[in-house]
Amino acid sequence: MENKNRLSAIKNLKTMMMLVVVLYHCCLFFTGNWFHRVRPVYSAGYITFFSGWLNTFHVQTFTMASGFLFYYQRTEQGKHKSDALQDIRRRGRRLLRPYCVTAITWVIPFYIYYNGVDLTEIVKKYFLGYAPSQLWFLLMLFWIYGICYFLFDKIPLSFKGMIKIAVLSFGGGILLDKAGLNIFQISTAVKYLFFYFSGAFLYAQKDRKTERKDILISCACSVGMYSIVFLLGQKEEKYDILKAAVMVITFFCSAAGVYMVYSAMICFQEKLDHMRYGRLWNALGNNSFGIYLFHQQIIYLTIIPLNGKVPPVMQVGISFITAICAAGLIASVLRKWNMTKALYGL
Repeated sequence: MENKNRLSAIKNLKTMMMLVVVLYHCCLFFTGNWFHRVRPVYSAGYITFFSGWLNTFHVQTFTMASGFLFYYQRTEQGKHKSDALQDIRRRGRRLLRPYCVTAITWVIPFYIYYNGVDLTEIVKKYFLGYAPSQLWFLLMLFWIYGICYFLFDKIPLSFKGMIKIAVLSFGGGILLDKAGLNIFQISTAVKYLFFYFSGAFLYAQKDRKTERKDILISCACSVGMYSIVFLLGQKEEKYDILKAAVMVITFFCSAAGVYMVYSAMICFQEKLDHMRYGRLWNALGNNSFGIYLFHQQIIYLTIIPLNGKVPPVMQVGISFITAICAAGLIASVLRKWNMTKALYGL
C-alpha cells in the first residue's frame, strides 16, 4: 500500500481509538473500581469483560500510531533528528503545556468537587504525575518521544530488534514499578515503549501486504488470550506464578490487539477514507485531542443521574454520546481563540 494511503489509515485509526478510549471510560464504572463517589446499582459482568478487553489495546494502539507517524516524519521529512534540544522543547509545548493547563483549569477542580481538598493527593496525582486521570497519556508520550529520539538510531527495526525492545519494555517497566519510579509516568512510558516501536516497525514493512485473514487471526488471539487472562485474574492473587503468567499473556494479548486494529484499518482504508469527507467524522478528527482532554469529567457528570435509572448498556450509550458531544463542543469553542487554542494544544 502506498504511503499516503497508510498515513490516511493511521489518521482514521487515531480518530477511531479516541472514540474507543471514551467508550472504555464509559464502561469502566461497572467494574466497581472507577469513580468511587457511588457504586454501580446494576451488576454487568459482560461490560466488565468488554472494558477489560478494550484496555488491552486501546491506548497501546494509539501509542503505535504515534510511533508510526514519528518514524514517517523522521525518515521521509527529516524531522525529529537534527536538533534534539529544540525538538524535545517543541514536543514539550505540544504535550506538557496542555497537561498543565487542563489539569489546573479542568481536571483538578473536578477532583476537588468529588473528593474534597487534599493537597497531598493533589500534588502526588497531578503535580508529580503519579495518577493524573486521563492526562497520564500526555506525560507518557513525552517521555517516549525523548527516549525514542535517541534509541531509534541504536536498535534496528528488525524482528531481532523488536525482541530486544520487548524485553526492555516489559522487564524495565516491571523493575521501575517495583522501585516505585512512576513519577511523571516514567515507568508507564517504558512499558509502552514496545508499542511505539511497533508503529515504526509497521511503517518499515512497506512491502508486506495486509490481508483480511490477519484481522481474523489477530482478533482470535486477542480475545482468546484475554479470556485466559480474565479467568486467571480471578485467582492470581493466591499464586505468584499466576501473576507472572497474567503479565506475560497480557503483553502478547496487547500486541495482538494492536495488530488487529492496524490490520482492520489498512484493509478497510478506502471505505473509512470516504468517512473523512463526512462532516461528523471530520469534526471528530479535528476535535479528537480536545475530546480526549475533557471527556472523562463529563462522564462523571452522567454517572450519578443515570446509575440505577437505566440499564447498564443504555447508561454506557448515553454517557458516550454526551461525553463526545460536550467535549467536542468545548474543544470547538476553545479553538476559536488563538490563546486558548495554543494553551490547550488544539
